[in-house]
Order: sequence, then structure tokens, then C-alpha cells
Amino acid sequence: MRIGILTFHAADNFGAVLQTYATQSYLEKAGHDVRVIDYRPESARKHYNRFGLRSGTAWVTAKKRLKFGSFRKKALHLSKNTHNDIASLAGSNQDLDAVIIGSDQVWNISSYRGYDRPFFEGISPEHNHRRISYAASVGSTVSFDPHEQEIREQLLKFDHLSVRDVVSREMVEKACGRIPTEVLDPVFLDDFEGVERPVPKLPEKYMAVYCLKRAEVFGQAVNAAKAKLQLPAISLGVLSPGADEGLIGIGPREWLYCIRNASYLVTNSFHGVCFCIKWKLPFFVVRMPGTDQQRLDDVLSRVGLSHRVIEGPDHVESAMDSPIDFTESEAKLAALRDQSTGFLAEALA
Repeated sequence: MRIGILTFHAADNFGAVLQTYATQSYLEKAGHDVRVIDYRPESARKHYNRFGLRSGTAWVTAKKRLKFGSFRKKALHLSKNTHNDIASLAGSNQDLDAVIIGSDQVWNISSYRGYDRPFFEGISPEHNHRRISYAASVGSTVSFDPHEQEIREQLLKFDHLSVRDVVSREMVEKACGRIPTEVLDPVFLDDFEGVERPVPKLPEKYMAVYCLKRAEVFGQAVNAAKAKLQLPAISLGVLSPGADEGLIGIGPREWLYCIRNASYLVTNSFHGVCFCIKWKLPFFVVRMPGTDQQRLDDVLSRVGLSHRVIEGPDHVESAMDSPIDFTESEAKLAALRDQSTGFLAEALA
């Protein structure tokens, strides 16, 4: 089957590009002809161009963008044409048998992207392709208003619906009456064999730090953790409070290597947690004040690791003294993986 993937592949975000790669890889191993539809809306371009323009960070941003661009070019099988709007998208990819929308926060209409119609319609509402959502998420969206009627109509046209978390499931059910299947993020479906790239001069043992939202409480937790482990704290991809060193200009390949080879991870990232669960890496999550971390809570709950979330530095020692039973989590993960691959098999039969 000829399948197009429509997702957030063009974001310079580790989780975004790696979940895209994982979906592509899994489908190709299942025997399908797969391409990533190179949809890059103007709203996304403007958003990412806001970052790294100051002289102090421009070179780091440029280095990082080059590595992300190289990964997309070499690892993702992009469509022949790049599309910046819905009109351009509708005029191409007419040979596809199915379009898979997701994973990631493709239904988060409260983000800077707003209501981005292709993530509900596919390449065109008139095109007769099979429309499937895989592990789609509403992110921080709490209501589909003022687009609820239009979104309802489009959700009803999906041949198969799946989401990544319980909040997304509840919102979709409320919007259209259909109950979508809850599935795993696609990073759990691929082994990423041959994708990693070693990082020179990385310490033999280190604690990795991956922080998406900066706060004083996060830095305090990092300081407490590295004091207990007596290991250097290496920040991955972004500047993290409490880290001894920052590998800021790394790309997806190096990020994977650093995560897999770490002794421990302190994070507040959904995909950071996913790779810890996947690779049985000891970790804890710092709950950030005033932020909604339901996506994290959901995936941890599903594999029995909710206790890995801490409220602040006072809880670091007890969290690190509590061993993680990855045997139990792996058993639950295996069942969830079977459910997820079963959904895709049925949707593409």
C-alpha cells in the first residue's frame, strides 16, 4: 500500500522527528511504500525563525538546524514537493492509498499552528484516500471551539481513529461521538537500529538532563541528583538549569546516543520519558509548577511508573533510592505494543 505520513516532521524537535522516523520505519518493515508528506505551513516557519536570532545563540541554532535538516533529508523519505499551504497540498500526492495523520500534537489547535486543516482532512477532503489517525494528540487544547462543528465533520470521515492519551480520547469522543483507540507513541514501535551517532569526548558515565520547560525547581532537582550520583550532568539539545555541560548543537542521532548511554535521566519531556521506558533507563520527572503534564502522567500510568514523577528537590533522594521495576513495565508495554500494531494492521488491511 502507498502510504503518506502527515505530521510535525519539520520541527527542530527531537521527539517530533524521531516519532516521524519510527512511524515510517515500522510501516516500511511491514511492507508498505511510505513517504512523509513534506508539509511545512507558514505558521511553523515563522514560529521557528523567532529563535536563535541573537548573536549569542545564532551559531548554535544554525548548527542544530543543519543537523536536523540532514536527518530529514537522509533518514526520512520525503515527498517530492514541499507544501506550505492547503491548496498546494491538495494538488499533489494523489497516488496515495492512505494517509496516516500523526503522531504528535497534530490536533492541538491552541498552539501557534492554530486550526491546521490538513491534520483533520488529510491531503484533501475530496481525495479518495483512506484517512487514519495514529497516536494523535490534542496537546494543551481543552476545546475545539470555535471550529468544533467543522472538526466534528472531519473526524467522522476518518476510516480509523486512534489517539495517544486519555484526554485526546475524551475530546474526540465528545466532539464526534466516536471512541478512538488509545495507542502508543510510534517511538515504541521501532528499534532505531543504525540511527544513533556517537558523541566525541562524552564522559564514560554521566547523568543526562533534558529540559523542555525551564524552572528553578528543575535546576534544584538536577543539583540534588548529580550530588547523589556523583556524576556530571550533561544537558542535551537545550540549556538546562543545573547541568555541568550543555551539548546544545546536537542532532537527533547524537541525542539518541546520549540518551541510550546515560546512567540516569532527569527530564520533563514526554519523549524523554518514552525512551527511558523503552530502553529501561533509570529516570525521574520533575513536575513543573503551573504546567499541564497530563501526557507524561498518561504514559507513565499505562506502564505502572507514575511514581517516577516528583514535585521538587526534597523528593529526589527517595525517588532515586526506589528501584524501578522495568520487568513489570515491560510486560505492560508489550501488551500495549501489541494493541498498537494490531490497530495499524487492521487499519491498513
